[in-house]
Amino acid sequence: DALVEIAKFESEDLGADLRMVMLTDHIYLELLPTTEYDRTELTKVGTVPVFETLRRQTNTLYEGDLALLTGSLVIIPKAAESRLLELAYEELPTERVIRTKPLFENSRYVIVNTGGLANKYSVGWITQLFTEGLIRIIVGTKSLLGEGWDAPVINSLVLANTVGSFVLSNQMRGRAIRTVRGRPDKTANIWHPVVVHPG
Repeated sequence: DALVEIAKFESEDLGADLRMVMLTDHIYLELLPTTEYDRTELTKVGTVPVFETLRRQTNTLYEGDLALLTGSLVIIPKAAESRLLELAYEELPTERVIRTKPLFENSRYVIVNTGGLANKYSVGWITQLFTEGLIRIIVGTKSLLGEGWDAPVINSLVLANTVGSFVLSNQMRGRAIRTVRGRPDKTANIWHPVVVHPG
């Protein structure tokens, strides 16, 4: 619920300029929806439950602009699919490396098969879609995006994970605290959701 509130707040504040990343520890593949009406209870914090909780919200400014990005699972808006195919063709013109399937029948999202050759390039391609604004919120794993990933356009980072060390936490915050060429006024909000046990 806190992550939904953060996403709503940031999207209302930043509008089309929103470039949010939410990092979690786990994926929980078994919680992927099977139909539009799948309302499996989501009680764990991971990429699939966070993505699905945000996707289920209606009448939001970020509706249709979500992506899920992990090493084994990639989901993007159907509206961004043709641009992804363009990027793949530009990089690998002699290969057909991108295959997609709907998240479920008539879904606004597609699962991207990034096996084989595409695996090496997929993070870069999704980052480009994010930079161009075809995706405005990425839900990902800290293991894939927490260290070394370069997307200076991030202006809102949510660390919905447990952090083992101060150094690792700083590395993840460093993803957002980057300058963007041509945008000297760029700033970023970094959110640390906290769980408090009564007593």
